[in-house]
Amino acid sequence: MSKSGKKTKKLVRDSFTMPAEEHQIIDKLKKKIRTTGSEVKKSELIRAGIALLDTLSSRALVAAINRVPNLKTGRPAKDISSETEASPQAETKTVTTPKVTSNTAPVSRRSSVKQSQKTPVKSPSRAPRKATAKPIRSEA
Repeated sequence: MSKSGKKTKKLVRDSFTMPAEEHQIIDKLKKKIRTTGSEVKKSELIRAGIALLDTLSSRALVAAINRVPNLKTGRPAKDISSETEASPQAETKTVTTPKVTSNTAPVSRRSSVKQSQKTPVKSPSRAPRKATAKPIRSEA
């Protein structure tokens, strides 16, 4: 419960893929709303569209869904041929893989432990520090 005593709504973060033409329609709608003196976020537009779809009859909803083309799910693959044509540097770019030594493990991008929370790995190339003896003071 929040301080005011009301329950807060649980928010869900999601991602999806859409054709560029449909994404441009979002920008067009945002500009259209801006001409009325209001501002709107992309997520608000999408939520408004969902609210409107929810008011449709089953038949009208199916008709609206059928007007939208099916897309392949997942992230789109990178087009390597267009990247090399677009930038001359892409042709000479080399990819190096990190070297894995016996006392280091590869770090996953989805690791639940932050890098700063991990215990540091001692470098084998460092020589151990020599203990220096301090002179003992005698009380006389």
